[in-house]
Parts: sequence; structure tokens; C-alpha cells
Amino acid sequence: MNKIINFEGIPGVGKTTALNYLKTCCIEAGLKCLSINDLLFYEGDRVGKKIFNIMQDNNDVFMRLDYPYIEAFLSQAIRYNIVYETIHNFDEYDVVFEDRGLDTYFSYMLARINSEHKKDYVETINWLEKLNKYCQVEYTCSILLMDELDECKRRYELKNEKPFSANDWVFLSEVKNAYMFLHEKYNRITLLDVNGMDKEQVGIEVLKTLSPLLDLEGHKFGM
Repeated sequence: MNKIINFEGIPGVGKTTALNYLKTCCIEAGLKCLSINDLLFYEGDRVGKKIFNIMQDNNDVFMRLDYPYIEAFLSQAIRYNIVYETIHNFDEYDVVFEDRGLDTYFSYMLARINSEHKKDYVETINWLEKLNKYCQVEYTCSILLMDELDECKRRYELKNEKPFSANDWVFLSEVKNAYMFLHEKYNRITLLDVNGMDKEQVGIEVLKTLSPLLDLEGHKFGM
């Protein structure tokens, strides 16, 4: 059975590094793998790409619009494109890795709507789930990496020339809280606290967590 594994967490926590580490191990073990890039690198179909460009027009780093509910609908339209262009067409692969997926959509919209409309998480997630019903994906699991906000900020700014603003990090703190709500709500989300770990240690911890699921136990990797 094909498996879909989603990597989640705020910027700088190590999602992409951990995904690439695990993917390399899976390929070495003989698994056929597909990885879906972060939404920022989305190259979808003509309609999906036009929607993506509309959301980028205001040059906000998180593609936020003035009206969060409109943002939710447009983001869901892009999500629909990603699901039906890519995730539903992976029969030739043993495992699909997604670098930020459904739970990114949920967490960022929870933070936006809670912040601007004072709607609680339970009310908002019920609405978002209804909005998502036409592009459901049965994730095998989501790996949610968590670290201190300051440490994520340090790693992000080492890797990226354009740092987030102070207000951006305030918003990401709200996103982090929303992720914790999702972790408590959904059994499919596995939380890994990576505080104090370097990138190799994070990769090893993810590999250890997912080895039983991917039948990698006992395999010796040359990394």
C-alpha cells in the first residue's frame, strides 16, 4: 500500500532537511519515492498557478490577503490542484513525502481567523474541514517538528537572506499554537520535539520514528 507522509512545522524547524534525509534513506533501501515541494515552489496547472500568483501579488511573505475567509477559499483551490495533479496519481511510488501540506493550510488559517475574527479553533477547524471535503487525502501520518521560536528564527536567518519581520514571528508563534491544537485533535500527527538537536540528529530521530512504518528496521544506511 502506498504511503503519504507529510512534514510540518514553522519555518526554520528543519522540515525540508528531515524530509530529504528520510527520502535518501528510503531510496537507499530500494523504495520508490516522490517528494512534493513546499507550496512556495508551486508550479501547478494554469488555473492553480494564476490563483497562486494572485495570492503573491501583495508581496506578503505568507501570501496573506486582507480577508482571511477569501484567503481560505483561494488556498483551498490551490490545495485541490496539488491533490489532484500529484497526490492522487502516485501508484508507481511506495511512499510520497509532502513538504508542508494539509496541516499547513489548517494551522495558518486557524491562526489568521483566530487573530482577526476572534473565532476559536474548534469552530474554525470544523468549517475548514467542510471546505476541504472535496480534496481529502488519507495521510499515513504527519510529522510535526517543534522547537523553540528563537532557535527556528536563528536557523531560518542563517539559511535565508531576507529575514522575517518581528510581526511575522509573532504570527508564526500563533501558527505554532495552532499546530499544537491540531496535534491534540488528530491521531495521524506525530509530534517530535527537536529542541537541542542538530540537523543530522533530527534526521536520525525522524528515521527512527518512521522505520517501522516504512519497513526500514534493521537496514544499515551508508549516510
